[in-house]
Amino acid sequence: MRKSRAVVLALICGLILAACGARLNPQTRQQAANALLNANGGSGASTGTGTGTGSLPSVNGGGSTTSGGGGATTSGGGSTTSGGGSTTGGGGGGSTTGGGGGNTTGGGASSGSSCPTSGTDVGLTSNSVTLGTVASTTGPVSGLFQGALQGMQAFRAYANSQGGICGHQVQIQFADDGTNCGQNQNDTQNLASKVFAFVGSFSLYDGCSADYFKSNPDVPDLHVQLDPKADEPKNHYDIEPGQLGYATGMFQFYAMTHG
Repeated sequence: MRKSRAVVLALICGLILAACGARLNPQTRQQAANALLNANGGSGASTGTGTGTGSLPSVNGGGSTTSGGGGATTSGGGSTTSGGGSTTGGGGGGSTTGGGGGNTTGGGASSGSSCPTSGTDVGLTSNSVTLGTVASTTGPVSGLFQGALQGMQAFRAYANSQGGICGHQVQIQFADDGTNCGQNQNDTQNLASKVFAFVGSFSLYDGCSADYFKSNPDVPDLHVQLDPKADEPKNHYDIEPGQLGYATGMFQFYAMTHG
């Protein structure tokens, strides 16, 4: 079960970091914004579930490959230079076979080892991967963490513009916990039967689902924890770990050293 999750989760983390607004050029940011507006019918209002749309370029071996031709071959003695096809995006180079008259074959996409080549799982089909996000968007403060949904929609658009995750179109299942502990637990359990992993959740009551994740260690959870209890499960991966009070640590240091 979920054998390929470690590889895919590493790629998700990389895509999340690459999707950070500070790292995107204006054209890519505009593309993500347009995708978000189109997903919401152009009104700017949020929807409960974001799903990726549109055709995706095929991905093989973790990166696109160009110039499948073989490398240049020098005469005499089978000496070969520049073997292999030219690759971009981390794809595998062409293979070079030698001997005799320096025969060179190669180019073409590599199957690689960075992406799983087969298998299905919860929230994973042959061409799509579904991620779950639980956030507080209603309750005492309306729209409190609406940015979590918007961020995941932007992430989905960015990931799919890059060919998806291992060639799988990214889809998002979103749940609003209403800033309520019991609802957070229910939402987490309901989504767990539909999604490959939880990514980008943001709730004041994220610790309320900690016991569920402890009891289900094969369900990955990637989000910035607010309740320290949410950081206890071994299957929780925090992309911004920090102890409570870390944000004011520098000021406490200044006060102690300078008065």
